Amino acid sequence: LIEKMYEEKQEPKLGGDAGVHTAFFTDIQSFSAFSEKLSAEEVVELLNEYLTDMTDILLANQGTLDKYIGDAIVAFYGAPVPVENHEYMACLTAIEMQDGLDELRKKGRMNYTMMGDVVNTAARFEASAKQYGVYIQVLESTYEACKDDFHWRELDYVTVKGKSVPAYSYELIARKGKLSPTYEKLLPVYNKGLKLYRSQKWVEAKKTFIEADALEDMFPFRPTNPSKVYIERCEYFMENPPGEDWDGSWTLTSK
Repeated sequence: LIEKMYEEKQEPKLGGDAGVHTAFFTDIQSFSAFSEKLSAEEVVELLNEYLTDMTDILLANQGTLDKYIGDAIVAFYGAPVPVENHEYMACLTAIEMQDGLDELRKKGRMNYTMMGDVVNTAARFEASAKQYGVYIQVLESTYEACKDDFHWRELDYVTVKGKSVPAYSYELIARKGKLSPTYEKLLPVYNKGLKLYRSQKWVEAKKTFIEADALEDMFPFRPTNPSKVYIERCEYFMENPPGEDWDGSWTLTSK
């Protein structure tokens, strides 16, 4: 940012610039739980290594680091320097961070920040990812920009807490051509269940999601998965039908 201001002979100024960018939020799964078992020095050492490695990936993919909040990384793409394919770069960063975590498991000034409704929405969705038991959740605008470059699972059409308009969200699974055998078996069954669910065929949908649940990878500390979420939804709608004018959306009541 300083280099850009110098080149353009700009003075620092308050306010902001409107633009189309991609918001990027991460945090560490179950950080509070396992950090309680470490000393303060060990927590600092762990965070330093984690944040350094993840930030290196972020910056290598043209991301802009906004801030750290404890174990969380807040970043964005497309500003202050334009990035033509910022949606793709954000998704690629998320995938590469997951790859980098595999390795980790083995062994008072003016701030340039982002503001606006889309940032608040992205933050809400980041917090809601744990309710589906997924690592990477992507909103529709980013998905549409690079849907052919990765493998996805449609998660939900949902209104998050504090918002009034529903939005589609997707699980980002893998680079194109790198889909695991688990997901190859799972996705057709899950997608069939989702189609039945949207058609309000609750009994058939529940049965299909039970089949999908048996194919889900319940990795350590995974609290739930999308198939389990929809099993519970089907049971709810059996008792509380949404009506013929239902738009297929669900409202989350907590973050």
